[in-house]
Amino acid sequence: MLSSITKITVLMWADILAVYAMWMMMIYLTDVWKIGFTHAATIVNFFWGIVLMLPLAMQFLVDTIIGNYWMLLVSSLAYSAGLGFLTMLTPPVLSGAMGTCNEYKPECVGEGQEILFYTALALIAFGLSGHMTSMGGFMGEQMTESGTEDLNEHSFWMFFWGMFGVILVPIIAAIALPYIKPWTLRFGIPAICTVVATLIFLTGSCSYNYLKPQGSPLTTVFRVFVASTSKLFYRRPRDPSEPLREK
Repeated sequence: MLSSITKITVLMWADILAVYAMWMMMIYLTDVWKIGFTHAATIVNFFWGIVLMLPLAMQFLVDTIIGNYWMLLVSSLAYSAGLGFLTMLTPPVLSGAMGTCNEYKPECVGEGQEILFYTALALIAFGLSGHMTSMGGFMGEQMTESGTEDLNEHSFWMFFWGMFGVILVPIIAAIALPYIKPWTLRFGIPAICTVVATLIFLTGSCSYNYLKPQGSPLTTVFRVFVASTSKLFYRRPRDPSEPLREK
């Protein structure tokens, strides 16, 4: 059980490093793309707005169709692709393929890099929202009675040091990365760490506990809302014994 939780918690690498990447995005857009601060802030704020709105729809999918494991897996793959695209959109990476210069200047940013940029933002937003939706729930699925019976002092300390490393590694990376000058490495290192975290998560696929989707409470809410709305179109009879009739 503790080993499974540690492998799930490794996905926090993606969350911490993605937040770091978006924090650096303001600097990247203003320094490299030379766009105004207001424009850059609008892009980043729109990104965070999408991140906060998506979990409602994702929770409905988790509860009714795919479950927490598949949501975590798909969102982690989206993270990996999104951070990979962020790395690729830096001018030195695709300068040969795009026919642009390889310096961190606005004239070296072509249409291809712009497409990759907005695609990367969408994928990272999906990944972050997916983790927000399912990580806690999937950890809860691992808390079974049979798993708690196998706990001992050795497994506890293994879990403790494993969790310590899981949390410490991305924090050190987030502190050290600002001192790395090339933007390709600033975005590339989080992308590599996210891929590694996803692979570690996949290694526990055979040992995780899975719960089938049980249905979403939102379904009941929608049914009540539809039923209440439909009754607005019925005329209330004078005699209580008479059935409702449409207006």
